[in-house]
Amino acid sequence: MKRGTSTAMTRVIALFFFFTVPSLALAQKGVLEVTCVDQANQPIAGMRVFVQKLGTNEVKSRKSNRDGIAAFKGLSEGYYRVLGRKKGFEPALYEYVELKGGAETAVTLTCKPGDSEKKLYFEDQELIQRAFNKLREGVDLLRAKKFAEAEKILKESLAINPSNPDTQRNLAIAYIQQRKWAEAEQALAKAVKLYGIELALLPKDSPNLNLYQQSYDQAKQLLEMMPIFRLGTEADQALRERRFDEAIAKYREVIKLQPNNADNYYNLAVALANSKRYDEAVEAVDKGLTLKPGDKGFLELKRRILNNKEAEILNRAKAMLAAGDKLYNAGQYEAALEKYEAARPLVPQKVLDQLYVQEARAHAKLNHIDEAIKAYRQAIELAPDKSNYWQELAQLYLTHGQYGEGMRVYVEMYEHQSAPVDQELFALGKKFLADEKPDLAAAAFQKVLEVNPQFAEAYYQLGMHYFYDKKDKARAKQMLQKYLQLGKNPKNLEDAKAVLAVIGQ
Repeated sequence: MKRGTSTAMTRVIALFFFFTVPSLALAQKGVLEVTCVDQANQPIAGMRVFVQKLGTNEVKSRKSNRDGIAAFKGLSEGYYRVLGRKKGFEPALYEYVELKGGAETAVTLTCKPGDSEKKLYFEDQELIQRAFNKLREGVDLLRAKKFAEAEKILKESLAINPSNPDTQRNLAIAYIQQRKWAEAEQALAKAVKLYGIELALLPKDSPNLNLYQQSYDQAKQLLEMMPIFRLGTEADQALRERRFDEAIAKYREVIKLQPNNADNYYNLAVALANSKRYDEAVEAVDKGLTLKPGDKGFLELKRRILNNKEAEILNRAKAMLAAGDKLYNAGQYEAALEKYEAARPLVPQKVLDQLYVQEARAHAKLNHIDEAIKAYRQAIELAPDKSNYWQELAQLYLTHGQYGEGMRVYVEMYEHQSAPVDQELFALGKKFLADEKPDLAAAAFQKVLEVNPQFAEAYYQLGMHYFYDKKDKARAKQMLQKYLQLGKNPKNLEDAKAVLAVIGQ
């Protein structure tokens, strides 16, 4: 999930309280028109309206006319508090209105029935302290991650003092943590406006200027980040609920708004990987790494994505291979080959030899000898240590009467294994004899002599083969006479002499 976003929302909590200070009046004069209405939006006549310029003791008052309007002319530029009082109504407050450039400005005071003598926060130090205590309580609840409770307490603070920017900002944080985006934006906009007013009223040499500026900048930054918070949170929620396409779309929108935040690419990569869009996920990780070169988190994520991609491809390939094997076992070799060939682009290099062997076997069943030989060779090239591949290829040659080619394959295998070729071939010939395959045995013994012309026992075996199996006395004589020159086995020497005696008769 997003790394660092939620905590960033709470880091900006700070407690600052502002007091009015003197400011210089500007030359241009403006008009402020105040309309007084009841809760049914009907005009209230005779309401005493006060306007106070912030930072000064300048206060003007006027009663509203029968249309509920009290107009103030000749007001200097600045920020004003507007207050309305009339018997039978609670005091109505509007904070703050800005007069600028001599323009005419209008505000509305909405009044509700109640005690007209009720005091407001700026009229009673006890009310200021009560608002402060509730703000502090709300901040403590935010730190305890009790966001709904914090919202309630902070609203109570604002009911006393609606113009404290710190309360508005912390209320916005409570809204953000509860995903109340519209309310959060509204509270932050109020906070930014109030901080701006406080800054405008502060003297340039005020020791608190930097603190107020920092608070203003933080609130403004939060307000600007609201679309990112909202989209990011919605994307995180979609990812948790496995709505991957929605998460991907929202993370991409976040990146458009904040393209230089590496964590956005991390989150996008996670969503893409979960959607099995591995290449796009790797691309997102690589973009993140351009912003955070060598970051271990990104590197580990990339490793896992590539592993998952390989596993996914392997699983798909295995499924296709299994389907091919099923067709192969059912004797449907052409259909099996189609499955194998379709699976080939998906099969990882490290197991590709297994696919080629399966193709070779299917080709062999269809009597596609050249194709089978080619496939076996490809398998051997990829996995030369698997002796069964060599043996199957050799057997393919032998089955089709190509004894020389078959024996050559055995020679290659023994050479790769660094085994004594002549001895291995001789043992192979003996095995063929045991399996009652005299012609194959003879081919093996003949290959022994090609490799090592001094291998005596091969002459003996070939001499007996030519005499008993082939009835070829001339070749039998040739082989056995050579054995008498080289051989050392007493029994075989006696047998060779006996056979030669028979040939001589």
